[in-house]
Amino acid sequence: MCGAFNSNVIKRTLSEIRAISASGRQVEAWAFGKKVAEALRKASVPVERDYTSLVSHSEYSAVAAIAEDLRALYASGDVDSVLLVYNHFVSTGRQEVVVEPYLGAAQLPDLQEIAQFACMEKDAGKSGKVLRDREIGGTGGTNSMNGTNGTNSMNGTNSTDGTEGDYILEPSRGGLLEFLMPQVLDLRLYAALLDSAAAEHAARMIAMQAATDNGESLLAELTLEYNKGRQQKITSEILDLVGGSAQ
Repeated sequence: MCGAFNSNVIKRTLSEIRAISASGRQVEAWAFGKKVAEALRKASVPVERDYTSLVSHSEYSAVAAIAEDLRALYASGDVDSVLLVYNHFVSTGRQEVVVEPYLGAAQLPDLQEIAQFACMEKDAGKSGKVLRDREIGGTGGTNSMNGTNGTNSMNGTNSTDGTEGDYILEPSRGGLLEFLMPQVLDLRLYAALLDSAAAEHAARMIAMQAATDNGESLLAELTLEYNKGRQQKITSEILDLVGGSAQ
């Protein structure tokens, strides 16, 4: 009872699956919702996992566990990318299907690179200190440790362009990303579920409002037809009585 809410996301999901399969890659589907799971099975798409229970009761801990499983599969190389397909809540009267890269996208930091970067920093014994020129490159000459002008140094001496040569990050960039990225990915998956739930409630409200309006309009038309028929019957009976009395 939510209009085209489910059919729209099902069509887009099947379209994405066909496009990926056409490129020779295998697809593993994880369904969130009964309608989606049934549609995928009818389309002969294997549903590896079905999380229908999380649609009505989305618990962060359960969603975080799912996100952790996805990261483990991605880190092990079992999957090369993860896409989220869901209805995005734009407004009460508008919900649009979005395909959002979750893992393996170019704009997202690679978890393997983050882990390698963190290990490099630990092995180098920098204790959370990262040279700024590692990120932006030295601009005032050769890199050194003596703090002279025209160099990027560890003691905070400014370079020739007037900007500070380096920053001390505690914890390190790699350590910070290694700590924050899992939380960010957990929240992204949880936010997608909440966004879809809000869109579903809005779609159901609009569908029920439209059904109520149509029902009231139909009731008004039937009432008018009933009154017209009743009036015609009464008029016919009166004419019969008048005609009988005249005879």
